[in-house]
Amino acid sequence: MKARRILNSAMGLGLATLLQGCANMVPTGFVCPDTVGGYKPGETNSAEVQHCMGDPVHEDHNPDGRYIYMYQLKDGTILAFLFDSSDKLIRVSGYEKTK
Repeated sequence: MKARRILNSAMGLGLATLLQGCANMVPTGFVCPDTVGGYKPGETNSAEVQHCMGDPVHEDHNPDGRYIYMYQLKDGTILAFLFDSSDKLIRVSGYEKTK
């Protein structure tokens, strides 16, 4: 009986992990936005950003589950995408190098 409870718990955790991974997939037919403004807070997820922008040059995870993907554009601009613990975009910030 104890072995069955352990197995059921493990299966439940596996299913939860699988479903979380599915929630962060790029939808079929997803079209990358033409501008940074096309990434919508609360709608866009990290997989979509990574699909469009490639691998970030830097990734930073906070203890509360939020994390940042940083990208450097060809003109030197740095874009920082902040995500919540459910992988949804909170905001995008851009930083230009001053001369």
